[in-house]
Amino acid sequence: MDVNVEKTKALKADPIYAAYKKWADDNGVICPNLDYPVAFWDEGVIGTAAKNDIPPNKAYVFVPYSICINLQRAKSSEISHIFKKRFFTKHSRGNDHILWIFVLYEKLKGPESFWYPYFTTMSGFSNMIDWTEEELAELQDKLLVHDNMKWRDRISRIWKGIYGIIKNYPEYFPPDRNLYEEFMWSWKVCCTRGYAWEGGMLIPVADNTNHGEVYTSYESEEKSVLKVQAENRTSEVDYTDFLDIKLEYEIEVDYRKNTNRLEKYLEKSEIPEIRNIWQLDRVLENYRSSSSEDDERNIAECTSEEESAYDEEDNVPDDPPTQGEYYFFMSTGVRTSFKKGEQVLNAYGRLNNRNLLLDYGFAIPNNRYDTVYFLLWLARSGREGLVKIEDIKAKSEEYCNSTELYGLKPKRLNVDVFIYYREMMPIPVKNFPSDIQVELEIIDKFLSICIELHEDFVTNLEYDEELLKTDCSGRMKSALYYRINQKKIVLSQIKMLETLRKELEKIQDGLDISTHTEGRSFEEIRDLYPLRDYLKSLEGYIKKS
Repeated sequence: MDVNVEKTKALKADPIYAAYKKWADDNGVICPNLDYPVAFWDEGVIGTAAKNDIPPNKAYVFVPYSICINLQRAKSSEISHIFKKRFFTKHSRGNDHILWIFVLYEKLKGPESFWYPYFTTMSGFSNMIDWTEEELAELQDKLLVHDNMKWRDRISRIWKGIYGIIKNYPEYFPPDRNLYEEFMWSWKVCCTRGYAWEGGMLIPVADNTNHGEVYTSYESEEKSVLKVQAENRTSEVDYTDFLDIKLEYEIEVDYRKNTNRLEKYLEKSEIPEIRNIWQLDRVLENYRSSSSEDDERNIAECTSEEESAYDEEDNVPDDPPTQGEYYFFMSTGVRTSFKKGEQVLNAYGRLNNRNLLLDYGFAIPNNRYDTVYFLLWLARSGREGLVKIEDIKAKSEEYCNSTELYGLKPKRLNVDVFIYYREMMPIPVKNFPSDIQVELEIIDKFLSICIELHEDFVTNLEYDEELLKTDCSGRMKSALYYRINQKKIVLSQIKMLETLRKELEKIQDGLDISTHTEGRSFEEIRDLYPLRDYLKSLEGYIKKS
């Protein structure tokens, strides 16, 4: 990570950050190996750097519960009676609303708030609802833009409900202040800085870290226990930072790469001798994939209706530990470490760029969790193929009841689309490939979907990659990261389908599927690798028949 030295110096000289550091130190935050604020890249993105090497399995920041903002703190405050209103106790997002309003209340107190030094460092927050129409168009994704508009409408409705309550308490929410603007600040702070820990929390200092593909863990423990663990050093996790015990480390940072098991194997070995492509699974069983082989948060906003206004239960988590004696702390995972001077990152979750844009307002390059989402008409609709954005916007009964969400991943053949088309055909086997001629027809239909998705992009991949090399704004860079990866995924799926079609045609012409990789080139085997499960299933059917 490139440190912007000049902007870092300016941040260090800013009294706002000096006051924040003093406030954190005075209130018991422990993080001797973290340096904040540090500016990164030309844009000067503010984050945290490692003062010294931070090895795997090391706890590196400890924040007392006494300075965290959580539901219990809000519900024991002087405005706790407001949260007894039905809007907060029965709404499905009631806990979130409580946190937003408590932060709003504390923000309005200005210097009188305990958290004033913390709040003053929070500026420049934005997410996708702040983007202009021109900026949204650069995403080249009508479905994502539509979902963003739904977010705007939703937060507007929530604000109306909240304002209808807080306007009755001018002693806490002065009507001469711009309450909507202050509420939006509070909402964005909670969305972009909050932890999904014990019902939702703002955790000062811990939230100074930016998102990255790393392994970090969150825990809480009582002060006396942490002290013993730091002194005795008997745990797998190193707690010595809690007592600022200095240790020397020699670490090698294994930078994470978006590679599948075959790619990892080929870094050290030649392609093995195999008779068929699924034999690679046995060869590679000791290798772990770092590409997205598990589905991340597989939700597209367009598939969810407005959340229920009221739930029967108010799901408030159990009370957390005694506030003053307990600490929230973060540790590096077994495969995560940070070299001195590097940016210290935290994984916000298995989030693809769609999720990152909607929740945080940014995207990252080469996001291994990225997915290209699209909707297909189900058979009961009497229609087939892609659902158009016009149908989504119309939100007809047919759309709501007769569509299903699908997604393309960068290194995985989507077999669900094959099943989708088999369901529409008069064939006995639906979940697995059987008749090769039928499968070839499905491949052509699936290819048509992918080609249509690709044709919806306004620019081509080469243009985008050249544009990314120019001096772009932060939002433009995020839009480019997003649409570049979307195009790569669609093109990857097209290549997989074309490879599969050629292979099925060879099998149809007499190639023995059980020995189909004998004598094949490295490039051919590499291209066949994502198709191994499909081809293994086909071989099983051919053997039975």
